[in-house]
Amino acid sequence: MSIEQNFKTLVGVILHAESQGNPRHELLLELGETPQTIIQAGGQIFSGLDLVLKANTVGKMHFDHGVPRGVIERLPEILSAPKAIYRSATQAVVGAVVVMTFELQRGFPLIIPVHASKQI
Repeated sequence: MSIEQNFKTLVGVILHAESQGNPRHELLLELGETPQTIIQAGGQIFSGLDLVLKANTVGKMHFDHGVPRGVIERLPEILSAPKAIYRSATQAVVGAVVVMTFELQRGFPLIIPVHASKQI
């Protein structure tokens, strides 16, 4: 099973479990290698790192912010072709970028923070 297919399967498992009242917040989902576009914008600190997402974040995206399951399942693809990438303006956060996507949610682009050295 590919990383992309594994990611899609886990998104379904997480959303189903949370809808049944049994959240799986301890899980981490691997999205694959950091896309070259993020490495170019954020610097070499991102090079060689895999992107991961907390299961808790998947639940928040879907249940709190209304992001459809299909959009969440396509995050690896979406992050590989962003509309824009900005360096984080937060001075306390080193090695962070903000990815703005072409995907719209309630008429606004998805904004995805990406941290190179965040402990999870």
